[in-house]
Amino acid sequence: MTHALPESMVKACLFLVVAVAVADGATCAASSPGCPSKMQADANTLLQTGVRIGDELAPGRTDEEEEKNTYTDEATDPHKVSWMQEGMNTQQLKEKLIDNSNGKGRHDTLIQLSRFVNTLGNATKHLNSSNAANLNEIINILRAVMYKSMTTDHGEDQNELDKAFAGFTKCNTDLGKETTDYVTPRKNTMVSARRTHTTCRSAEALLETIKTQKWDDSERLIAGISTPPSVTPWPASPTYGFLVSYFSTASPGYSEWLVRQKQVFDTKKNAYVSASTNWTTKKGRCDSDQTTFESNFCVYKSVLDVTCLNHDSCHTSASSGAIKTKARVEGTEAARKDAYKAGEEIVCRINALLANHAYSECDTLTVNTSNYSIVYPTADAKDSCVKEAEEPCSTTWVDTEYNGLPSNAPDTTCTPCPSTAPTVAPTTGATSVLVGGMRWYKSAGGSAPSCNTVCTGAGKTCNAASIRSVTLESSCATQIAVLTGYGYGLSPDRCYGCRQSDSTNRYCFPGRAGGASMLYHTSFAAGGFNCATVPDRRTNPSICPCT
Repeated sequence: MTHALPESMVKACLFLVVAVAVADGATCAASSPGCPSKMQADANTLLQTGVRIGDELAPGRTDEEEEKNTYTDEATDPHKVSWMQEGMNTQQLKEKLIDNSNGKGRHDTLIQLSRFVNTLGNATKHLNSSNAANLNEIINILRAVMYKSMTTDHGEDQNELDKAFAGFTKCNTDLGKETTDYVTPRKNTMVSARRTHTTCRSAEALLETIKTQKWDDSERLIAGISTPPSVTPWPASPTYGFLVSYFSTASPGYSEWLVRQKQVFDTKKNAYVSASTNWTTKKGRCDSDQTTFESNFCVYKSVLDVTCLNHDSCHTSASSGAIKTKARVEGTEAARKDAYKAGEEIVCRINALLANHAYSECDTLTVNTSNYSIVYPTADAKDSCVKEAEEPCSTTWVDTEYNGLPSNAPDTTCTPCPSTAPTVAPTTGATSVLVGGMRWYKSAGGSAPSCNTVCTGAGKTCNAASIRSVTLESSCATQIAVLTGYGYGLSPDRCYGCRQSDSTNRYCFPGRAGGASMLYHTSFAAGGFNCATVPDRRTNPSICPCT
């Protein structure tokens, strides 16, 4: 016995697409512990919608009702296909498919739809015009709805992958900007200070040479001074006659010698004193220039270290993100291609049912999936960020910087970079930074309290002398060491002189004025910063020395 293929059969095929998609989104995944197997989950779902799987009967259906909805192909081994419940039109199915066509459940939907279509066999002779129209609607839904969703997912994956790999470019761009904005200015300052120091030492050497020459001139003069003429002894009680004789005959020779030699000696002596003073002044200036150079080198190195560390961290993060994104996209790309192949095979078999071609052609179907091929970007090479190998006062650094100085104008004692190894204050758990032997704490919260408050909170005592010294430090070296680099790791910014430069403008308290700049002063008034000073609310964080 045979029946014409009812429209409800094709509607069942359409509804199957929706039903499995919804089932795939269920809370309990079929592969999770305690859940039924995937096949069983699909079967249960289909049973709930009124479809017979194997020998199981749809809930609420009698054998008589089931027989009415069973198609038997007597030309082959008998098999049964249970139809859907009536009452669902194609538009409703289409809307449900649109709502459930974006990725989740797509794979299982296609598998179940493929099984259903295969179950129909070559039932062309049973099709009427309504059946054919509904089967064509299945093709339209697959291509217009599901494939569209797959294309959207493909585009999103491509965009996400491109964005992930763009992270490498951003790291290099950020490195270039930080180098331009922060590293290069400080390097230029350091190089200028190096040049100033070197030039000063050359001038010092020249003045030292002149000083030595003047000293040698004085020694040669001293060695060449003749013995003074003899002088008549002075009596205990000189008389008028003695003085007439003395001043007319005895003293002129000595007095002429004294005047002449004194004039020559004073000239040499004054020349030496002047040369010595000039050299001493210049040497003091050169020693100061050396300290400034070393301080500027420390600041430059600290900022460079932070920049390179940030670049390393950025590149590591970008690499991790790109690897994870690529792995995920490779999986979804393969799944989309498999889904597309399955969909096209379903289309092929439906067309075979519609007698558009032989059913066997679908067994060797070749599907071009290139439209779902992802373009995998090549990561930009990591730009180089080279740190300084040595820092001021190491043997190698001193040899490199100072071995070329004149032998008579050598470097003075080197000033090392502040130690900035962070530690933890055990009383409060607040992080402190050790710089130049002093523990520095930064304020926390919306505004900065006095250093008395900060230090008391850390179980320590504020050191007012250190507030004064860091306030007058024109290079802001301590502030930079505390707040950037291996200190608190804030982004480096510029060092400026405070407009009100007498250490009374609370906006210029040591820290980050306006949350950005570091400021110094050129003088310290009687009422200058101290441990009780409450910084301007815009200076946050402030830094405090605590002992």
